[in-house]
Amino acid sequence: FEPYDSDIDPLFEKYTDIEDGKLLYGKILPGEEVVVSEKLHGRNCRVGIVNGVRHAGSRTARRTKPADGNLEADMFWRPWTIPAVEKLVEDLAKTSKAVILSGEVYGRGVQSLDYGATKTRGFRAFDLYVDGRYLDYYAFAELCDRYGVDRVPVLWRGPFDLATVKALAEGKTTVGGDHLREGVVARSAVERRDPAIGRVVLKFISDEFCLSKHKEKESV
Repeated sequence: FEPYDSDIDPLFEKYTDIEDGKLLYGKILPGEEVVVSEKLHGRNCRVGIVNGVRHAGSRTARRTKPADGNLEADMFWRPWTIPAVEKLVEDLAKTSKAVILSGEVYGRGVQSLDYGATKTRGFRAFDLYVDGRYLDYYAFAELCDRYGVDRVPVLWRGPFDLATVKALAEGKTTVGGDHLREGVVARSAVERRDPAIGRVVLKFISDEFCLSKHKEKESV
């Protein structure tokens, strides 16, 4: 794996620890509007600019920039080579101290599901953090679409219904490749925090995935 960076910047906020929705679905309010997106079986990745300095990292740790400058070959720094990602983060950083785009890296050599990316690695964004807060989903989506940044696929939007969300966790991926879906992530459309779990973002892993060889081979 790429080395960790011991010089941790507290403003390079680690990403949300997403809890199991099958156990904590009661944290979503009755009738609350949620956005349900496909959960990709890859590696959580963050790229951002904090006080004018570029960063990249996994969910919890910053990663050292490649000494040889080859960002394309580095799993966590590669999103910086995507022009749309670079432009979005740079533009927001002109007026903000901390901008962090979170997403999933997938494809060659990442996890046991490659989504058809057998010779390269892809990146799909799922969250945007600006100066101490995550943007509401629709504000995040609008910015990604304006700049042309690929997002994780949205499968459903509407008032939360447990049966609907659990059903959406099953089936085939919508990203690419002929394989199963890991599951889904349901989040409140309007950012909200619960005193017990923090951000209201929950994951629902498919039963098929939990019983599959892919779960057994998962790397963290």
